[in-house]
Amino acid sequence: MITEFLIKKILSEILLENRVSESVIEQNLISYYYKELLCEALLFGEPLTIKELRDLLRKKILHFEFVKLDGTVRDVKKATLMMKHIPQSAHPKGIRPSNPTKVATWYDLTKHDWRSTSVKSKEIVLKQDFKTKKP
Repeated sequence: MITEFLIKKILSEILLENRVSESVIEQNLISYYYKELLCEALLFGEPLTIKELRDLLRKKILHFEFVKLDGTVRDVKKATLMMKHIPQSAHPKGIRPSNPTKVATWYDLTKHDWRSTSVKSKEIVLKQDFKTKKP
């Protein structure tokens, strides 16, 4: 499975020509490339962690699918955590703590309701929009 650590290691090898990143500037550059430019492209079709899913949902409207506990596949066409896309009436009224590495909650723009998935789900995969080639 491709992980954030592995992607950053590969980026470091490419950008720094196989030498170890020793400066904060180099580490920030690698993080920038990962977060802003390459993360989604490298993760298409690859299993995501709950943390990666939550991070992407905070920045974008995503199309992804996951295997539910009963074995069926849930295709989530449009999901986000960006409040500007969520109707005011559906905004959270308070804070319900959840473990950020175990549960991802999102607003489903198609079903107009909150949904979630957990690490118990067998696989979460980011999907591309066939027209735009973006999530």
